[in-house]
Amino acid sequence: MPGRHWVWDSFKCKLPKMVAIMIFNGHIIDKGSIGYRNMEDVLLNEPMAFENFDIFGTDTDLDGVYLLVDKVKNTIIHSLSTDEGISNAYLKHKERSLLKEYEHRKDKLCISYPNEECEDQSVFSSSEVRGKFQDLSMRKCIKVDKNNMTSFINLFAWNDLEEINLDSLVINQNKQFLDSKKYKHILCLFEMVYALAIEPSKNISTEPGCAWQTNFKVEE
Repeated sequence: MPGRHWVWDSFKCKLPKMVAIMIFNGHIIDKGSIGYRNMEDVLLNEPMAFENFDIFGTDTDLDGVYLLVDKVKNTIIHSLSTDEGISNAYLKHKERSLLKEYEHRKDKLCISYPNEECEDQSVFSSSEVRGKFQDLSMRKCIKVDKNNMTSFINLFAWNDLEEINLDSLVINQNKQFLDSKKYKHILCLFEMVYALAIEPSKNISTEPGCAWQTNFKVEE
């Protein structure tokens, strides 16, 4: 991982507990199936091991980490997190997949899976298209009720360096309380560890993870 950014040390310290949670949830393949990893290896269980989010039902207001699964190919293609509610995350994906804005046409996920209702149907002739937005489902990795934020962040130990750096960050241009930043930070770290476990050749992400903390931007 690049440099010695504080995020990577934070990730390293919290990784054992995050992996333990993944194993407990049945999300990692049996250890007997893990050998030397190459570009065709996957560490996550089959998509069927992950429940669908009930986006506009019981899970509407929950936050968490989720996988995007190509239902046609039965393949996990991306991991993401949200601290703004799973239904909001879905609606944002849907809106961006319509490719109405220039910035959406730079988004790897959007151009790989454009919405079948796109006004510009020529987008489907691109060699980068893998399917359509309607082919994707959102599967649960970690789900959290924001009312349980304190209990969630207290699952992990925190040091002064993490707290100082998190306190300097903003969320949606707002300063926010430190607990809210710890909450978002943990969700981002879970997103990253799930991303590392996806079969590398199938993961469409172009980001190293934790873009909020590192201010990483994909070059045009």
